[in-house]
Amino acid sequence: MVAANTYARWRATTLGQITERVETNVVFDLAGELRGKRVLDVGTGDGTYAIEAAARGAAVTGLDVEQEMLAAASARATAR
Repeated sequence: MVAANTYARWRATTLGQITERVETNVVFDLAGELRGKRVLDVGTGDGTYAIEAAARGAAVTGLDVEQEMLAAASARATAR
């Protein structure tokens, strides 16, 4: 398992930023319009997709078995 701070360090690198942007764009282009929809993000990790879905107008529930990841997702969502 990867710790939440490992994801944060990766995301802080140039390659991590590019990779996250490309992956997020592809996933959400395929998902289509989310405004007013309900989204369940199973295995949300540190919340990347849950946060983006919420920013696009969805009501989001993120689930993860790791409390550390849920705490990281919550902190990232609050910061955004």
